Amino acid sequence: MIAKSGRRQVPERQRAVEQLRRVAKPYRLRVQVDAEGFPFIPGRHGQIEWHCDGVNCSSCLLPGQFALAVYSDRPRMFAKLWAIPGVKRDQTGDTEMRAVFPPEALEQVAAVVRAHRKPGITSEVAKKIGASTAFGGTSRAEKARSGPTPSPEAVALVGRAPKPGRERVPVTTSRRLRRHADGSSSLATERLPEFRRHK
Repeated sequence: MIAKSGRRQVPERQRAVEQLRRVAKPYRLRVQVDAEGFPFIPGRHGQIEWHCDGVNCSSCLLPGQFALAVYSDRPRMFAKLWAIPGVKRDQTGDTEMRAVFPPEALEQVAAVVRAHRKPGITSEVAKKIGASTAFGGTSRAEKARSGPTPSPEAVALVGRAPKPGRERVPVTTSRRLRRHADGSSSLATERLPEFRRHK
């Protein structure tokens, strides 16, 4: 369909997909397209749908503004959804419900229906992780292995503090057969090490 300006008009379904993707992008919500070509955000307890673009409003609960809708077939979720500011009932049945809401309430609605998110991390989180590892001297595993430092009383009783990552074990002896260079053998008693590494 060609408009008077000579530019091609974007079909309603394609415009709906673009609008919902733009609104969902900051929250990393996964947008899918149904069999008819309209977008929706799937969730565990329902789904979020495109409702109205604010231009072609016919009996819309939020006239003149871009609106989204939430559908749920979980009656326990109804009250939680209706409690969110801006959410208005559209259709309610015994076991399913549909409500309309402005894009400002998307984050709260997505949390209630447990909307599916895109995998990965946001750029802000990646920057925080990168900043914390850029100048670190040891790894997190090494820091976790070092454990707490013993109290001065414990050090006085034992004599010296064990090195980080090691634990004190009782001193024992072991017997083993020792072979000599001339071919003879003898039974040797050895003192085992005082400290052993954690494995």
